[in-house]
Amino acid sequence: MMRERGTLRWIAGAMLWATFMIAHPAHPQNAEGDANLALVYGVQFVDSRITVDVVSFGCTDESNFAVKVEALPDALQLSIIQVKPDRCRMSPHIVSVTLNIPSVPKPDEAKFRLVNKLAIPNLRLRPAR
Repeated sequence: MMRERGTLRWIAGAMLWATFMIAHPAHPQNAEGDANLALVYGVQFVDSRITVDVVSFGCTDESNFAVKVEALPDALQLSIIQVKPDRCRMSPHIVSVTLNIPSVPKPDEAKFRLVNKLAIPNLRLRPAR
């Protein structure tokens, strides 16, 4: 009788674990379907480039990010996607990375809508070198 209870508990636990694993994807996506949208602490447009402030652990540079542009009826939807994580172990700090915006028709007249979430920085900016 005791052995049956232990087996039933194990089976119930395994079923609960399996349900959780199926219900929660390993790489959750936002409503737009883009995984890994970078959390942005500042944005600046200059010509056909965008400079964004992001959190770094010591190894973040432009190669960690990609810019995605999609046309909407009233604007261009711009997403900054983190394609490679920063696996360094330095204390977190904010760095600026400058990325090229893919070519768009009439860039001087273009209106952009940033998809990424904006955050208020509570980390220190890395001092200029």
